[in-house]
Amino acid sequence: MDKLAEALVYAVSHINSRDNQDLQDEDVTALESIAYVIQQASRTELDALSAAAKRACAEESASPYRRENMVRDYGTWMEDLFGGEGWVGNDRA
Repeated sequence: MDKLAEALVYAVSHINSRDNQDLQDEDVTALESIAYVIQQASRTELDALSAAAKRACAEESASPYRRENMVRDYGTWMEDLFGGEGWVGNDRA
């Protein structure tokens, strides 16, 4: 489950960070669809996503090729996905 969570965290962050105006509507639709499915996840699955987001943030922060936009996105991944309901950053509120 950890590798699936890591892949999903990366995919959502990658889509979220793209700066392509031509694809913006498609990106928003994709993110909304992903968020809808994730909102139905079990507590265990949400914990795996939270842990994956924390790992991604730590790895990106330590990288010599650090991307500030990805550090920000990884750092608040769960909170952003759930609109702040029940999450502060990647920790349960």
